[in-house]
Amino acid sequence: MRERVAEAIKSIVEFYRDDNEENPTYKRAHIDQMIEEITNLKTAHFEYVKTTDDSVMSDITMTLRYLQNNREPDLQKIEELWQ
Repeated sequence: MRERVAEAIKSIVEFYRDDNEENPTYKRAHIDQMIEEITNLKTAHFEYVKTTDDSVMSDITMTLRYLQNNREPDLQKIEELWQ
């Protein structure tokens, strides 16, 4: 479990690091967004521990991968993932 959370956080950090290299003028906004995403991951992890539902962590991973691979993510696709 610890490895999955670490990997998700690493993915978030790598995404914003790469984006900062491409768009350095948005660095502060990227940092704020990264903090928000990691906070959301923390909340989801709390729910996982509370419910012992492993699908929560896999959904987080899929969501992060989707966000990493789509410059203009579709909110509807993300919502479908979580249903």
